[in-house]
Amino acid sequence: MFSVGGSGSLRKYVATFSLPDEEAAADFCRSGRIGNNFPVSGGELPEGQQERHFIGETELVEPRRCTSVKQGERVDRSVVFSFPEGERVSV
Repeated sequence: MFSVGGSGSLRKYVATFSLPDEEAAADFCRSGRIGNNFPVSGGELPEGQQERHFIGETELVEPRRCTSVKQGERVDRSVVFSFPEGERVSV
């Protein structure tokens, strides 16, 4: 995990890791109450989202997202996961 700046007193953090399978990724989305995961339409993440998640030129395989903004909290959560390693999931 690393901090990538932010605006004012708000910080932005990015973390990347792998999980054993798609169900584990779905569990991760549910565990933080981030929301249900859903496929990215057309299989391509918009450039702005790629920049936000520091994905760069990496090719995403069947990308999916889960995201939420909760009332009363100053936290915007967004997760992108892909399946580049066969059975493993990159988050």
